[in-house]
Amino acid sequence: MPATPKTRTRDPRFDLLRVLACFGVLFLHATGAVARDPSLDGDVFCCLVLHSLFRGAAMPVFFMTSGRFLLDRLAKSDLDKAEVQAFYAKRARRVWLPTLLWSLFYVVVAVLYRSLDGAPTSWRETCRDWLLFGKPGAGYHMWFLYVMFALDLAAPYLARATRRFSARALCFFAFLSLAVFAVVTTRSIMRGGSGQSEIIVWALAFGYAPYYVLGWLVSKLENANERRLRNVRRASLAAYLLSTAGLFWTTYAFGVDYARNEFLPLAVLQTLAAFAYFAARPISTNAFDSKFATLVERLAGLTFGVYLVHVAVMPIATRVLERAVCLSPASEAIAVAFITALASGLVVAVMKKLPYVKRLV
Repeated sequence: MPATPKTRTRDPRFDLLRVLACFGVLFLHATGAVARDPSLDGDVFCCLVLHSLFRGAAMPVFFMTSGRFLLDRLAKSDLDKAEVQAFYAKRARRVWLPTLLWSLFYVVVAVLYRSLDGAPTSWRETCRDWLLFGKPGAGYHMWFLYVMFALDLAAPYLARATRRFSARALCFFAFLSLAVFAVVTTRSIMRGGSGQSEIIVWALAFGYAPYYVLGWLVSKLENANERRLRNVRRASLAAYLLSTAGLFWTTYAFGVDYARNEFLPLAVLQTLAAFAYFAARPISTNAFDSKFATLVERLAGLTFGVYLVHVAVMPIATRVLERAVCLSPASEAIAVAFITALASGLVVAVMKKLPYVKRLV
């Protein structure tokens, strides 16, 4: 008798979503400069459209996926002191330690880059830029992993909340929190700032807890009947296209600093639509046959390492491409995103084969 999909240790739907989100993050980092000067001409227009496909959802989807699995696992446990300590110890080995080591590595890399470019180099300045996440510097994109610290620390308490409060109360908490974050971060942008510093400060303070809880809530769609799931998929697809069009217009009209705010309604809508579409997709469909599910599972296993490694790979890919071929800025940014994703994936795959080193990715 063939094994049922439930016997798999991972869910291919969310593995695929994680892979797409990881590429989306790389694409946003590669095309951010182009999105700062948007236009409707040729390849810039195409780049901006692709940028808008990932603008709101790429990062929050990671938090929703983590919330879907971690909160579900914790909520079903006893949540006694021993289990909570075991959870923290496992997350420390898997996420916290690699993040700290890579962050320190990027401090060294930043100093070397600055010295090679002839810029004034100061260890004190570099460490300060690394710690002040709202300022581009050493390990600038590593802030996401420090948000994971906050999420992991809060996870047992959020799991207890899922037991004590109804789904309606949890939804109210999540959307109220997102609304407060949107107001606070937008005020900075309206005053002329980028808003990024405030976004990161609030993210670190609250750990993107609303997205964490929403990931757990939306995943309950899996228990619905087929007719309802079909309606959810259609509504999610329509909402995703609508929010993408809105983010495209927002980026074009107001600039990427305003559109990057992941607490604004359009970004929240795009995130929920993407996550709900995958959550409402039956796992037994032909789209997830055994070979495809295995491939997606392997790729999803690389995403954490790719995020850690791409910070070093992307500048190298950019310099090599600039010297090798002559492309427009938009075409070059798109090419850098794909090259970085491929190169980072290969580096992580090799590192995972090495003893001890594999624990870093």
